[in-house]
Amino acid sequence: MLSAMAIGAICLAITACALAYVQSRRLAESLRDQEKLERSSRVIEEERRVLELIAKGCSLKEVLDALTAAIERMAPDSFCTVLLLDEERKQLWEGSGGGLPPAYMQGVNGLEIGPEVGACGSAAFRNETTIVEDIANDHRFAAARDFVLSFGLRACWSVPIRDSNHNVLGTFAMYHKHPAAPRDRDLRVVEAGAHLAGNAIERLRAEEKLRETAERIAMAEKAAAFGIWQTDILTDMVSFSEGFAALVGLSGKPLRMHLDEWRKIVHPDDLAELNAAAKEAMVINGSFNAEFRVVLPDGSVRWMRCQSRVEGKERPEVVSGALMDITQEKQMLLRLEQALAAADAANRAKSEFLANMSHEIRTPMNGIIGMTELTLETDLDLTQREYLNAVKYSAESLLSVINEILDFSKIEVGRLVLDPIEFNLREHLGHAVKSLAAVSHQKDLELACFVMPELPEFVIGDPVRLRQVVLNLAGNAVKFTDQGEVALRV
Repeated sequence: MLSAMAIGAICLAITACALAYVQSRRLAESLRDQEKLERSSRVIEEERRVLELIAKGCSLKEVLDALTAAIERMAPDSFCTVLLLDEERKQLWEGSGGGLPPAYMQGVNGLEIGPEVGACGSAAFRNETTIVEDIANDHRFAAARDFVLSFGLRACWSVPIRDSNHNVLGTFAMYHKHPAAPRDRDLRVVEAGAHLAGNAIERLRAEEKLRETAERIAMAEKAAAFGIWQTDILTDMVSFSEGFAALVGLSGKPLRMHLDEWRKIVHPDDLAELNAAAKEAMVINGSFNAEFRVVLPDGSVRWMRCQSRVEGKERPEVVSGALMDITQEKQMLLRLEQALAAADAANRAKSEFLANMSHEIRTPMNGIIGMTELTLETDLDLTQREYLNAVKYSAESLLSVINEILDFSKIEVGRLVLDPIEFNLREHLGHAVKSLAAVSHQKDLELACFVMPELPEFVIGDPVRLRQVVLNLAGNAVKFTDQGEVALRV
């Protein structure tokens, strides 16, 4: 049997061992915690560096190269790559080759993804981490095994690079020159690299789209001579684009000003109307369009067209819109109005002249007709009478044309005046219709005039104008009627 002293010694030894185990375990945990903290700190530091590179305007290639180099420093004896998935989501292309030879990256460029295509092709296709511990014995590298091994690579751990919607953007891979299974801390480093790469890719692509959009807007503004602007109703601050600044003569100056400064640019004669339109739109929380002038710093005046919209949830918050230079359009309209006014003035002058010449032209024609009629009442042989009748007919026809021209001229200048007198309606219409008898007879048409018996014999009106109307209507009827009859009914 053991003595009490021996038993005590054994207990002390066990206690010492237990204490030593606990201390060593605590030390190991402390070291692991410290390592995790250091690794987290380094990841945070690398993320800060990535953001700095993005802020400096570095390209995606430069950012990814810096990222793979950083992860390689965090995991010595490793090589990192970033492969990016194309728009058709079928192939992987080099984003960064890290410390691997360019010849290797050239060989994997355009790698088609699939469920069993190496580590990277499988990770991108399955959207899950793929671990290949020994490339020499893994079926997923069957097609490219000799190529990969020729660069001394034996293990590959690939993690999908994802965007904020968990969509695959590419892969972040870590290679080793000996078969290797990842420890938890090793895998965390690769995942951290994929996470940082995803943030960088998504942010840079978003910024690239913003730049492209801004460039397209700037090109459109320059080509169409317009600019966009926005007014914060709470602060009365106006923000605007380069195109807007160019339109109002503020190029090279800050793209922001107080509303009071903008009011100084608007032509004083147009300011009240513009303010009224804006206030009305804010009351109904709608849109408004306006045309007004602005005065540029050099004193020149330009016409602008503004299309605006008021926005806000419960009350108006911002007014945004587009400004377009319409000076050339206004000048063209002005020239057109001036040309139309000149043409109208010339036409009126012509009509005034013809209207004023009415008496001078009609008087000699009436004299010719009157003297012809007097001559026809004398003794004439058949040939002379035939000739004089032809002269009378031609003179009357010419007088009819002159009367129509002069009447139109009087209408244009507002000087056509009716001359109402008492005349015999039936007799007057009968004479008018008889003048068409010869033409109707030549076309074998019946020409008739019917005046209702209840109508009075005498009426008051302008018999000359009535005759013009009747001859125009009945004359057209005879002209365009081939058979049958033409009847005038009153």
